[in-house]
Amino acid sequence: MNLSSSHKLMVVALTAGGLLAQTASALITIDSVPVGNAGNANDATGYGAVGYDYAIGKYGFMKVHNG
Repeated sequence: MNLSSSHKLMVVALTAGGLLAQTASALITIDSVPVGNAGNANDATGYGAVGYDYAIGKYGFMKVHNG
């Protein structure tokens, strides 16, 4: 199979992008804490029931736009 040079360039670019994405995801760790008390009932507002144990982020964060 013959690939044109533009197809070869696209394959190289996609491969490099995939490798960079994998590397970046390996560098990010988000600390979390367990949230328990499964079966917790709603409060007076009708909200707050917890049907299962889960984890939530330990620290808040936001995206900051520079520029």
